[in-house]
Amino acid sequence: GLIRTGSRGLEIPGFSSSPKSSAAKLELATEMWNIICRLAPHACVGTAAESLANCLLKGAEEYTTFGSSVGRLEEGGEDEKEMNEAWADICVDVLAACEPELVQEFWYGAKGKRAIGWRGADRALVWRAFARGW
Repeated sequence: GLIRTGSRGLEIPGFSSSPKSSAAKLELATEMWNIICRLAPHACVGTAAESLANCLLKGAEEYTTFGSSVGRLEEGGEDEKEMNEAWADICVDVLAACEPELVQEFWYGAKGKRAIGWRGADRALVWRAFARGW
């Protein structure tokens, strides 16, 4: 079964903390989000979106290589780019159902500080995902 692990959310047995497992978790989260959007009453989607957005923001270190001085994958590697794009894409979809304040927090963090220490290329990747999605 699933095991609750404090700030890390849920650990899925068989998934270690690696770039491949992070990509698999993002894929699963995306599929589940799509199901929620199709099946849940519209009024309930916002609450689910806020919870998922908070998890994605808190888990950015696991699900991206943004802000890492020593990337888990080779700098500019295709796997790194795909994982970062997958994270940005689900963030776009989820934040579209959130209140504007949460979108602002995504970009600037709490109290006007950036939530994520993005490099220029990282920020550009996320901006492109938002431009495509919105």
